[in-house]
Amino acid sequence: MAVLSSSLIGVDARKRLQEVRVPKKDVALKNTRRLMSPKVSDDCGCLTLLDSSLCLTMTSPMIKAGWQFYQSYSTGNPWIIRFRPNVESQANIQTQLTVKKTYYNELTLTVDSFRANVFGEIAFWQSGSICLNTGYEIEAILVTAQTAMKFYDCYRAIIYTLFNWDQYKTVDFMNFFDTCSFSDAEQLTLKEWDLINADKIKYLTGDGTETNCFPTNLINKDLTDFALNFIAPILNPVSV
Repeated sequence: MAVLSSSLIGVDARKRLQEVRVPKKDVALKNTRRLMSPKVSDDCGCLTLLDSSLCLTMTSPMIKAGWQFYQSYSTGNPWIIRFRPNVESQANIQTQLTVKKTYYNELTLTVDSFRANVFGEIAFWQSGSICLNTGYEIEAILVTAQTAMKFYDCYRAIIYTLFNWDQYKTVDFMNFFDTCSFSDAEQLTLKEWDLINADKIKYLTGDGTETNCFPTNLINKDLTDFALNFIAPILNPVSV
């Protein structure tokens, strides 16, 4: 059988030969992957109609979780060691409506960053009492809704120079206003909601005082004095 040189085979014939050499299973798999792969648009988060669009944007991260150890001590008060598993949240959600050569509007909903946590603490009192307290804390939550608008500003030069007669010969009414741009925006606060208007702490067991204390006196007063006067200031040097 004569072997044909690749230079003598036409382009269409070579393509058919390549299709024959590719196993059908691989072709089917490649086609399946092509159909299943998601289509990612350049305008992610936007709905577009003709040259107008509606977009939605958000900041991240919206929620963070973790834990924190907290200490406090001052003269006359207990040495407190508090363990606080917490959640920190904030949000900035914005819609942007753009109507080509006509109007622009943005609506923003903002939740200021705040933290909420439960806690378990040990309080060492000067008298020798050791208190085990639990509760929760939450910071103030402020939600704000704002809007801003822009309108389309246009102008056209009517007279360039007094002696340029060509400017009067033709007038393009379709593009009469040839220089246009959006105006400056003025941000307006629509509403503010103080969901929680001040930081709060709530005890579930104990109340942060020595009066309502569990399990009360566990160690000698002299040992408590040593811990409060020497150990606590070293571990918590910013306290007074």
